[in-house]
Amino acid sequence: MLESVLIDLNINNKNTDVNELIEKHMPFIIKSISDVTGRYVSCENDEELSVGLLGFHEAIERYDNEKGHFLSYAKLVIGSRIKNYLKSENKHHHSSLEELLDKGLEIKDEYLEEKEDNGVLLEQINKLKNEISSFGFSLEDLADEAPKQQATRNNAISLSEEISKEEELTSFMYVKKDYL
Repeated sequence: MLESVLIDLNINNKNTDVNELIEKHMPFIIKSISDVTGRYVSCENDEELSVGLLGFHEAIERYDNEKGHFLSYAKLVIGSRIKNYLKSENKHHHSSLEELLDKGLEIKDEYLEEKEDNGVLLEQINKLKNEISSFGFSLEDLADEAPKQQATRNNAISLSEEISKEEELTSFMYVKKDYL
């Protein structure tokens, strides 16, 4: 098999071994992998490169010079091995997610929950604005007129809480607002 590859590649040195052939064709192997993955292949730490090298070695072992040029065949084998590897990686990740879901793991979308909370909060703010505006005020008016001293502010809050608990006083305020 190696002899057929050497003949097809016009390599006259019969002492050339598989490692030399791989080293000489490393740019071809990397390009073949990149064509399938669509990204740059790192020589230092890349699983796809290992799979591609195995594919190139397989192409050397199985090459038949009567069926075409070696590099065309090697590109097909490398591409096929890379595609199989990528499929197995995707399948593995998919099945593990299904297993987690089967075990009862709930995936929460924190962004969605936060958005719902913000929607509720916005609804409450709009309701408060409408209620305050029925008395002839706006939130800005209240902010401008609020006591600046913390002690005075705390007293005003306590007083308003006490008044809101008294139904008679609250009713009186709503009756009076209609005359404003």
